[in-house]
Amino acid sequence: MLNRYLWAGEHQRLQQSIANLARDGVEISDEVIVIQFISCWLNNQRTQLPELSRLLGHRNSHRARCWQPVVAALATDTSSNEMLSAAAAALQHYPQSPVLRYIHAMALQSLGDQDAAVPAYRVAIAMSPRWSTPRTALSRLQRDRGNFRLAFCEAVEAVRAAPHTDDALNALILSAAKMHADGEQLQIEVQQAILKTVQQARNQTTNARSRQICLQRFRHSIMSLMWRID
Repeated sequence: MLNRYLWAGEHQRLQQSIANLARDGVEISDEVIVIQFISCWLNNQRTQLPELSRLLGHRNSHRARCWQPVVAALATDTSSNEMLSAAAAALQHYPQSPVLRYIHAMALQSLGDQDAAVPAYRVAIAMSPRWSTPRTALSRLQRDRGNFRLAFCEAVEAVRAAPHTDDALNALILSAAKMHADGEQLQIEVQQAILKTVQQARNQTTNARSRQICLQRFRHSIMSLMWRID
């Protein structure tokens, strides 16, 4: 359940679920601490990172020992080289972790190795197709490389995976605008595909309040997109 919230970008629900576990007297496992840390890091809740890093540092399980260097590096904004080394070492023990794959790709990109970062992001995406974060990051990277159509395609999939996240919507809008600015005309069919993609994603939201917020963002995003294209 917690991983599902993480992949969907529902960080508030994830944090509330963990708070409920603590309130009910359930022992918080090393895995839950890692998930909570990654959620706070992705959601820019940086003030909580040192304490969560400290908690994990006091654990002695195999998982905790593997993740401690990664968590410590993220908590202190260490150099990209150290981040790359920490992620690579942890991947030797947890090669199927999409989070570690994403961190590894991000470190490669930070070091300027875009050619290696692209396939690294694709590995993270393949391991967790419903997680929008690596898709959004790959969309930004492709946009920076001038591959605007590839950036657009990744952004479409990111919105489908997490329709309520601003990062995915922004990636979609910016990649479409870049395509247009580069002289690649967005045909009516493509514009309609964008509208259909975002609307379908919005309809997947079941909570009434969330749906209302999503629809508001949907209208604003489409207005911005049409303004940039026209």
